[in-house]
Amino acid sequence: LSFKARTEKEVRDYLVKHEIDEKIIPQVIQALKEDKWLDDRQYARNLIEANLLSGDKGPLLLQQKIQQKGIPKSILQEILTDYDFSEVIDRTAIKLLKKYQGKYPLKAIETKIIQALISKGFAYNHAKIAFQNLELETDEETTNELILKELEKQYRKYSKKYEGYDLKQRLTQALARKGYDYSDIKSAIRDFLGE
Repeated sequence: LSFKARTEKEVRDYLVKHEIDEKIIPQVIQALKEDKWLDDRQYARNLIEANLLSGDKGPLLLQQKIQQKGIPKSILQEILTDYDFSEVIDRTAIKLLKKYQGKYPLKAIETKIIQALISKGFAYNHAKIAFQNLELETDEETTNELILKELEKQYRKYSKKYEGYDLKQRLTQALARKGYDYSDIKSAIRDFLGE
């Protein structure tokens, strides 16, 4: 315990594993609690506060991770209401934007960021707001470069099997799946195929 804080469950499991008499375990746990060596609430608070400072987890994922350490859901839900995760979600959204910007079209960036935030334990509505708070630069030149690069790649793939109208349809569908706007796709294909 002097090396690292533990939960009651972790200490109990440790004592059982080391074959300590099960009659003594509750007394040991009680003594540790009285001497402030064990405090599940404080343990949970410390993990949450560390995450607020530099982590990227939302309340749902944090709750799940801390629950695995044996702290009841009811206690965690009560503790989590004391904390505001808006800085964490904004910081995480900015990091994700840096990762995706210049590689994907705006619509795809939005989808990727929102999905990543949800998987990190944030609620959908909070993820949506965090995305809207981002300062996005829509650079038409970059979008055109990206769509042409993707179009070349898809053209190499589909031109072996398709031509004419079928080829255009395949290319349009492939680019739409990547998140490009239909009007951008149409003009890119027109320029690319020289029509």
